[in-house]
Amino acid sequence: MSKLRQGDLYLNDTPDGAEIINTNGEPVMDAGLETAVYISIYGEEGDPGWMTEYQGESEKLKCKFYNFIKGNNKTISNIRKGELLLLDDLSWFKKDGIADKINISIVSTDRNKILIKVEMLADGETIFKNNYNLNWFYQKNLPASGRI
Repeated sequence: MSKLRQGDLYLNDTPDGAEIINTNGEPVMDAGLETAVYISIYGEEGDPGWMTEYQGESEKLKCKFYNFIKGNNKTISNIRKGELLLLDDLSWFKKDGIADKINISIVSTDRNKILIKVEMLADGETIFKNNYNLNWFYQKNLPASGRI
């Protein structure tokens, strides 16, 4: 069932964004889904080309979660809404047959920060599991698109 992609430029999650890691002058590539999930979480709505390798040319990255946090304060109810939006943003993995089930959990780690836990399963086995740090306040006031 697996349709894992391999060979994307690996985006290493950092407390304030992401960075590309080089080893001996060569960029590190991911093992399959890391970069696709990262872009699904942090991508900007309407940014053409970001997901065309993963989604068909006719589909666009939804970015409901990321756009939601940019326009809303961090509250318990907004964290719960964010989980649902993020699940929707990652639903293309199920639609494309990569995963059967996606588990999302968002935990508040301090006043402005959250920890996003993502797990994907296929045929009852974990095919992807990772955590992402996000500074909600920073994204709301200075989104990634403004820092590029």
